[in-house]
Amino acid sequence: MFDVLIGAILGARPDVGSDLWPLWGGFALMCPAVALFAATLQRLRGPIGTLAAVVITVLFGTAAIPPA
Repeated sequence: MFDVLIGAILGARPDVGSDLWPLWGGFALMCPAVALFAATLQRLRGPIGTLAAVVITVLFGTAAIPPA
């Protein structure tokens, strides 16, 4: 999701050094989204929610498209 948003819609590419500001905006939105997701799972499941948040974020948060 964030790969499509940041890459295709905002036109920012992580391998190009001149596109810092569009990437910064995307990452500034991504951090609270992941934090709220983790906090929700922790509230619903307790300590197991922490592990679930880490596993889900790591497995599904990686870029699906390899860099060219």
